[in-house]
Amino acid sequence: EDQQRCPMIKLTSSLFLSPQYVTFGGQTGGWRATPSGITIGSWSQTFLSQRWNDVYFNDLDGRFAVKAEETTDLELMKRHGWRIAGVPPSYANFTNFVKSWEAAQYMTTFHTEVDPENPSSVRIVQPTPLAESHANKTTIALTDCEGELLFVVKMQPTNAHFIGGFDIFDRSGLLVARSLAETRVARHLLVDGRGYLLATAEAPKINASILFENLPKDPAKGGILAYEVRFEQGGYKDASRLLDANFRWVLVAALQMRALSDGRAVWAPSLPDALPVVYWLGVGVLTA
Repeated sequence: EDQQRCPMIKLTSSLFLSPQYVTFGGQTGGWRATPSGITIGSWSQTFLSQRWNDVYFNDLDGRFAVKAEETTDLELMKRHGWRIAGVPPSYANFTNFVKSWEAAQYMTTFHTEVDPENPSSVRIVQPTPLAESHANKTTIALTDCEGELLFVVKMQPTNAHFIGGFDIFDRSGLLVARSLAETRVARHLLVDGRGYLLATAEAPKINASILFENLPKDPAKGGILAYEVRFEQGGYKDASRLLDANFRWVLVAALQMRALSDGRAVWAPSLPDALPVVYWLGVGVLTA
């Protein structure tokens, strides 16, 4: 994409991410600029494939620009020679900042529920911090229209009560952004590798302050939450390029994958599971 081989997704500094209704063949969603309401980017999934989890991101004119696909570190190494790189000099300060954030957010947040193995007792459940270990995270590759790796997203698990955060790495394996999720509320503070705020995102809109577990997740829209996103102003010395209009899509695509992942925990298409059966039934009919 640096050489503009593929269409470029150029985003404004304020926008809404809105899912559309599920159809038989798939689902789409739009990224609308505010306050104009003009759709300046979009995404789509097709359920007519066993790789239905792949997401295609399109530019203002609907041209395919970027694909997101779930993968593994081993597969990324084989296909792209990618792995998490050594930490930049500023990472120590960033790590201390994140630890302070997690101590304030995660360690003071809890949910009580009845122990299913012992209904007479109640247990306390806390969210899991966005730890340095990536073992339990979902790995997503963001590739351009020609299959070249651009960025890698690692998503923390979400549960019914606490929303997960995510990390974004560039093609060389360096951490370029992290989502500081506010646990009980579906709010993400997106910061760069030095801790500078890049953008704020919240469902269904900024400052709504609705508990994540209380947000309506409509199965007719795939259980996917709508988000409002506001970017900070760039232009300062050593500002992250993710603040540039041509690179804001990286943060928005990662956030969209977060919303999609959380939504598919509520609703998932049944058609992909049926495709192998339909295929073999068709083969049986043709060879009979």
